[in-house]
Amino acid sequence: IRQAFVGGATILPHTHFSLTSALLDRQVTYIYGSTEAEPIATLSGEQYASLLMPNAICVGQKHPNIDVRIIPLTEEHVSVEDGDLGEIVVAGPHVLEDYFEDDESLRSNKFDYQGKRWHKTGDVGFFLGENLYYCSRKKYVWKHEGQLMYPLLFELFLSKNFPKVEGTWLHHNGNQIAFFSVVGKSLQQRITNEFPFSVDRVVLVEEIPRDGRHQSRINYERLIALL
Repeated sequence: IRQAFVGGATILPHTHFSLTSALLDRQVTYIYGSTEAEPIATLSGEQYASLLMPNAICVGQKHPNIDVRIIPLTEEHVSVEDGDLGEIVVAGPHVLEDYFEDDESLRSNKFDYQGKRWHKTGDVGFFLGENLYYCSRKKYVWKHEGQLMYPLLFELFLSKNFPKVEGTWLHHNGNQIAFFSVVGKSLQQRITNEFPFSVDRVVLVEEIPRDGRHQSRINYERLIALL
């Protein structure tokens, strides 16, 4: 193996370090994209750790043939300031411009601006200089005490500090809920005490459910359904 390309789910720190240690002296490249636009950005394994932040994962610099912008979560067609969170939108020759007999998806996911057809990825992130950072799916972002919250804040915290514990953090009916694979009471308490944001409720599950397509992303809808 000389080279590995990884996609399909968020690459958390413990996954990154496992992968790069297994492929020592090989080139690892992370690909960020969506079904409608692949790739959007790329990042080398060497860059990953140095560009990692407590609230976001760097997905690299944009592909040269694609235009990437961040628009406010409540508006369209306006770019935000460097470092501000918003929805990632893309345009370019390898971005899908239409859907087959699906007007609803077309209305929801596409818009025309400055002579281009733009695709709304549904991902929330920000730019710092030329580097694009990923935070969350837009659907799972909420506001608490004036600050935007999302599951990745907790997932990054677990990955860095408790890499053997699987879990996530979601908002439901006004509560901020931590989901864990089954762990002892003392460990639960330690995690919730050390996490810098509030946890209103803890839910233990036998196994953190994954999406049906490639068993990689956490299936947040199934966890919410448990409630």
